[in-house]
Amino acid sequence: MNHIERIKELLSALGYTITACSPDQDLISFLFFRADHIYQLECYGGDWNCTVLWGMAHDDSWDSSRIIKSEGIFVPFTLDLLDSIADAALKDYLSEAIARCDTEQEKDNFIRASTDKVLSTLHKNDILLF
Repeated sequence: MNHIERIKELLSALGYTITACSPDQDLISFLFFRADHIYQLECYGGDWNCTVLWGMAHDDSWDSSRIIKSEGIFVPFTLDLLDSIADAALKDYLSEAIARCDTEQEKDNFIRASTDKVLSTLHKNDILLF
């Protein structure tokens, strides 16, 4: 199983739906959601070699077409170390990062909108390139 399949399988096991996945040479990006919680996980290779989770929110307060990303949460695994991490540990890392991401969004008073509204806005504004 390659890295993309493994991460997709683990996110699905955590109850999330993967709505987009973009494999690139030095970046693998996943957009996934559950209920009104939507996230983007970016796994950078090459010189950056880090994994970052972003929460996506919809700013209903002043601009109906604006999508906000939360502060990036660094996840403690990288693509080159992925093979040495057990599935249980990887699930724990992802769950912890998602919880921290939710906390950041609440702290910043980000307004959550329906997942459909966020996805349609991302597509309409050509933010989703995959």
